Amino acid sequence: MVPVPESLVIPVMRLIAEHDSADERLRGRGSARVVDHDDTEAEDSREWTLEEFEVLRSGEAKSIKLFCEVLDVLAAASPSAVALEDVAKVTGVEPLTMQRAFGRATVWMKNRMGGDTRWPIFWPGDGWAMTETNASLWKSLAE
Repeated sequence: MVPVPESLVIPVMRLIAEHDSADERLRGRGSARVVDHDDTEAEDSREWTLEEFEVLRSGEAKSIKLFCEVLDVLAAASPSAVALEDVAKVTGVEPLTMQRAFGRATVWMKNRMGGDTRWPIFWPGDGWAMTETNASLWKSLAE
């Protein structure tokens, strides 16, 4: 794996998500449209179902546990975005390490989500965010 400069972590993560979901878009499978507050389509993100979040929450892999920890941070802040640096401070995981883990998490999701690798996260500007619907479903699992 080639190290990525920290300034490129978010663009690289977007590229990974876009690349992994390209096959889904080409096959024309339907999904909910995810938008940020500027009504910009985030094609590399989607609304998840409660069942999908349950599968994710039950995952035992370290990369999935980290992904879940990030979702906890984003759900608590929703609908606001959280800067990558702030996510890193809360998780104690450096952005580049997170990037590697999320590559593995994406493969894990692909094998359990019917091939769809779009995350329940979108990137308004330089931050990370969850839609209010995704955040609400995610938080309901902790109740």
